[in-house]
This record gives sequence, structure tokens and C-alpha cells, in this order.
Amino acid sequence: MFKSIKEKRDNLISNQKIINQILQEDQEFNSSSYASVFVLGRSSNGITEWIACKQIPDLSNLLLKSKDLNKNTLYKIYKNRRNDKDKKIIAFCKKVDEQKFVVLKNSNIEMIEANHFKTKLPQIHNFRKEYIKDGFIVDYKFLKDVEFKTLSSASAFVLGRSSNNNIDWKSNNKKQ
Repeated sequence: MFKSIKEKRDNLISNQKIINQILQEDQEFNSSSYASVFVLGRSSNGITEWIACKQIPDLSNLLLKSKDLNKNTLYKIYKNRRNDKDKKIIAFCKKVDEQKFVVLKNSNIEMIEANHFKTKLPQIHNFRKEYIKDGFIVDYKFLKDVEFKTLSSASAFVLGRSSNNNIDWKSNNKKQ
């Protein structure tokens, strides 16, 4: 038995059971939380992470398609606003290539920035101020597509705070 999830993952990688971050065979776990920690690589509540689905997609050709997985991947943020939990921030971002992510027109942003944002992420803070001042963002919405070099900078811009893109963005190539 493995002492840790990391040890199990490392063993699967060294035995070619995970190739290009794709499992090559089914894995069994004692709990949904343990399975989600394994998949996400972070602490997790399996009950909230997993969503029931009616059928399991055929993933048999996924390795062959893995070179094209990131091409035009669409990401989504769906979060509560800081000042009004009844309203949502809904934003979409398209991966065009390795260093080009485009947040799409009509995506929402969080207008209230976190206290640390101005000092920890001054470039993104200034970029937001400039876009709002120039009228490219009105009523919490992008009026045009906006390009970023990283997915993290795109999510930090949208959320007005530091961001872990692996948590904040949901991908059309991952579970929703």
C-alpha cells in the first residue's frame, strides 16, 4: 500500500501508467475525497468536487489526441461577487497557444479588488485601471476580447485578486 497520494502518482508515472498527465488504466480509491486529491493534486472535498454524469465518455483515443488537447481550450470562471453573493462573476477564456489566452467579450469581472491586489500584482492592477478608464470594461463586463500571456494573469485580472488558475478556471477538457 502507498504511504501517500504523491507516492502513488509517482509510482504510476514511473511505470508508464500515467502518460502526458493521462491515466492509462482505471484506478480504485477508498473514498471520493482521496480520488479527487489524486486527480487535482491538492486538498479536496470529494463530495463537492465530483459531479454525477449519465455516462462515462470514451477516453480510449485521448492519448492520440493529447497534442491537440490544449488547442482552443475554453475555460470558465463562475464565482460569487464579493459585494453581492446573489450575483455571479461569469467569464470565459480561450487558450489560443502556449502563451496566449483571450478573455472573451461580455465576460464579467469582479469590480472590488482584494486589499493585497494593488501591491502584490501592480501590473495587473494598473492594466485593470487602464481598461476601466478607457471604457473597455463597463458595468462589470468586457466590451472586447482581452489577451493575456498566462491563464493566471487572466484570472487575477477577472477576479481582482491573486489567483490559482487550476482552481479558479474550469476547462472544457476537465470535469465541470
